[in-house]
Amino acid sequence: MLDTTSKNVEEGATYIGAMEDNLQAMKNALGSK
Repeated sequence: MLDTTSKNVEEGATYIGAMEDNLQAMKNALGSK
């Protein structure tokens, strides 16, 4: 159970990191117009 939890936490962190990257990219795109 602990192993599964750790895996889910890591995947969640990766997902959040990807969303933050996407947000930053959108901000950059909006700022460059």
